[in-house]
Amino acid sequence: MLLRVAPELAANAPPTAPVGGLRSWLLLTAVATAVGLGVGYRLGLQTVASALPPTPVIADAALTSPPHSSPEPVSTRRATTDAAPTAQQLVADPVGALRSGAWSFEQLQARVRSDASVRADLWTRYRSAPDPLARETLLALLSAAPTAELAGYVATLVADPDPARRSDGYRLLTGLPIEDATLREHAVHALQRETDPRAMAHLVQGLQPGLLATEDAEPLARAMESLAQAGDPQVRAAALPGLAQWSERARLDPIYLAALGDHNSRVRAAAIAGIDASGVATPALRSALFQLAANPGENAEQRHSALLTLSRFRLTRAEVELFRMLQAELPVDGGEG
Repeated sequence: MLLRVAPELAANAPPTAPVGGLRSWLLLTAVATAVGLGVGYRLGLQTVASALPPTPVIADAALTSPPHSSPEPVSTRRATTDAAPTAQQLVADPVGALRSGAWSFEQLQARVRSDASVRADLWTRYRSAPDPLARETLLALLSAAPTAELAGYVATLVADPDPARRSDGYRLLTGLPIEDATLREHAVHALQRETDPRAMAHLVQGLQPGLLATEDAEPLARAMESLAQAGDPQVRAAALPGLAQWSERARLDPIYLAALGDHNSRVRAAAIAGIDASGVATPALRSALFQLAANPGENAEQRHSALLTLSRFRLTRAEVELFRMLQAELPVDGGEG
């Protein structure tokens, strides 16, 4: 078209135009060329557009979404879409559900708390489970049961001939409110009758007096005092550190004095820990601690612990000098040197 328009204008122009006419002719030629270019461009666009397939319509939501969004993780979808486990799923394999991460411990406990049939099935499964880890997990789930049911579990377990089962019963017992008279009776009976040192240690170390009246705590205190002087050193060592929270201070002095001279080093260490925790600071205990700290046959850690406890006593000038002398003999960290 451009080639046709320009020659036609040129053919119609006078052959011998003056200078002014020549300028007008050149201006007219330029305008015609520009118009031709514009028309040609629009026609070209229309031709190309007609040859292309239609453009799909993009929804507004697609425009606002990220261009390369990855699918939602399976674990996230499961956590948000799965409901609480059914009773059948829970009872079928609660340990496996926890290990696989399919259900959280809180989910399972919530189901135990609300469903009596689930508790009954878990209790049956616990009673027959040979694996200690499985029993521990099942027992932890059952601890969400109402207190009345837990008291029934405790009564059954603490009377079991298997020490491991009795230990499980003591774990449940120490997690329940000791203010309950029936539970206190179970505790006192166990403290007086338990013969397995490990089971006894679980019970002694787990019991806490809480807000218990002196009259109600007295049977437990007497039982603890007896255990602090029991024949098995493991039991003595378990009872001594927490004895002060049960017994009156006036009754602690002879018990701790005997323990500081015990032939078993664990018992002596437990006595030092008990004296330190109780705040008992009688002259007799002060003298016994100095004897232990000055004993070259005692291990350095034990001697260091005795000195540390003595630092909380009121000392005479002579005792302060002795303290400093003994302190200089021992490594600062209480090691073997």
